Amino acid sequence: MQVNSSSLHHYVSPSRPIRKTSVNSNSIRPLSNTIVPIALLAGLAGGVAEMIWIAGYCAVTPLQGSEVLRQISLSAGLDFGSGLLAPICGIAIHLGLSVLLGLVFALSVWRLPVLRSSVVGSLLASCAVLCVIWAVNFLVVLPSLNPGFVHLMPYGVGLVSKLLFGVAMGWILYQGEHQGHRATIARAMSVA
Repeated sequence: MQVNSSSLHHYVSPSRPIRKTSVNSNSIRPLSNTIVPIALLAGLAGGVAEMIWIAGYCAVTPLQGSEVLRQISLSAGLDFGSGLLAPICGIAIHLGLSVLLGLVFALSVWRLPVLRSSVVGSLLASCAVLCVIWAVNFLVVLPSLNPGFVHLMPYGVGLVSKLLFGVAMGWILYQGEHQGHRATIARAMSVA
């Protein structure tokens, strides 16, 4: 095959410089299986952030944390009365759903590169999703499923708990994406 110089002129010319492409090690990678441990940790961190906020609220009001956990169990259809099993089950349900939420968020919404490219995008996306979850939960699902849970605390307290969940989850996911999952998990474990 013979190539003449006039046919190459279209592709390489002085007025049209050749662009060099390189792979930047800091560029956003497609999601892979390495995101799963980070997503689970992010969901767990969000659930724990919520629990700390609600525990703080309970510490300064007459509301008992055990009652919040009992209502979580009741919302799941488990009635243990006021025994010790109700709060333990409430914690297990809350943290289980938190981890599941972290995973679902990471494998769906988090797939959008624009959300993974900046900490602001990460935090805004996770907080927005958690606000929607709060609204659906407290304005649609819980009023029919367990009205007692809806009125345990003011709406603002519940909404702040979801925003804290979103901040914790978004931060962990962002750090995992940009710092590497092993470093993020090690750092998170050293804080705990």
